[in-house]
Amino acid sequence: MPLIQCPDCNKEISDKAVSCINCGCPLTPMNHNQDPEHVVVTFPEQKGIIGATHKAANFAMKAILWGCVIFVILVFVGCAALMYL
Repeated sequence: MPLIQCPDCNKEISDKAVSCINCGCPLTPMNHNQDPEHVVVTFPEQKGIIGATHKAANFAMKAILWGCVIFVILVFVGCAALMYL
């Protein structure tokens, strides 16, 4: 498996790679008959990444909310305990 240089970051990558593992630059095999000025590069959709990020953010927001609720309850219990001292 020969290594080639990424055209964007100049790191060595596999010639079989679809995109650079270092910078994400898409690598498309260019037909030698095509003019390099008119090559169209398309980016594949990244399915599932947005959904996973949304789920993680939703979980984090719920954890923060529950932490705040527990904190407020503890403050009220502490204030009530101080009133009876």
